[in-house]
Amino acid sequence: MTGSADGDSLFPRHWETDRLPSELIVWAQALHKAFPDIKGLIWTSRQCGPESCLVLFGDRVRESDFDVLDCIDVATNPNLLLELRGYGKRAGITII
Repeated sequence: MTGSADGDSLFPRHWETDRLPSELIVWAQALHKAFPDIKGLIWTSRQCGPESCLVLFGDRVRESDFDVLDCIDVATNPNLLLELRGYGKRAGITII
């Protein structure tokens, strides 16, 4: 379900950043319905590339499918909170 090395992608290239969230939701819903065996999506974000983004479908994974490897209290780590706020800002999300 990811884009190929030559830049082809499952998601249309014409998406504008301000419309991406709503169109991405429509695509995720369509893929969720069309492929009942997949547990989520992974792709390279145009906004945050070359990093990958992972979205899991909550009705297809359970908490027990994961192991907690580390836990960090963001409230006690101001540098981490600033870093997360920066990521949120790039994505158009305000983290309080």
